[in-house]
Amino acid sequence: MIASLVNNDEKQESYLVIAIQPDNLERMRKADPITLESKSMGGILPEVKYPARLAVLIAYEEDEVELWKLGQAGNLWPMIQYLTRGYHFNRDEDGTDRAFSISKNQAGEK
Repeated sequence: MIASLVNNDEKQESYLVIAIQPDNLERMRKADPITLESKSMGGILPEVKYPARLAVLIAYEEDEVELWKLGQAGNLWPMIQYLTRGYHFNRDEDGTDRAFSISKNQAGEK
């Protein structure tokens, strides 16, 4: 798995990119989820500078060589372009009207 967070100061937006690879998917099929933690919790993710303007991209990629090559280059935008090369918006399957939120409150609140 490759995970990266980019804070774009010009647009005041943050982007979290997660690229799941075949071995990650196999683990997830066995109810072993992927967990990501911030650096302050001992993980790898830097602080989200613009949490109110956060976009999350979760992709699956089988071409591990290309994915790691793009990741090692240090520029996230070519990787995002690569991961979204097949993106298309389908109103019957995508969009906020088709999304579901489990909670509106913080965990434990009623």
